[in-house]
Amino acid sequence: MLAERRRYFRCPIEVPVFVTTGSGSEFQATSINVSVTGIALDSQVRMQAAELLKLRFRLPGDEAMMTVAGKICWAKVTGRVGIQFHSLKSDLAARLQHWLSERFHTLSHA
Repeated sequence: MLAERRRYFRCPIEVPVFVTTGSGSEFQATSINVSVTGIALDSQVRMQAAELLKLRFRLPGDEAMMTVAGKICWAKVTGRVGIQFHSLKSDLAARLQHWLSERFHTLSHA
């Protein structure tokens, strides 16, 4: 199974993600999944691989908004992109890891 070959757990999640491009334009996308190293998005705005972005999103059950920088690793013509987090602050990394650990535990016992 493909998910078993991945290095990090990717949690399916569908939340609004506010994207700011390097040129300063802003738009909203929807997350597909998130891991400790990155996030996959579905967007109506076409993006290019290697583009640097700023992302803001809220994890379900977490009241605080997460603001992270990222770089597009892959982009499909359908509007789906994979973004690797870039310079994730230690407090945000810990918060994300904790949230993912809780979801992994819940999903593995379902």
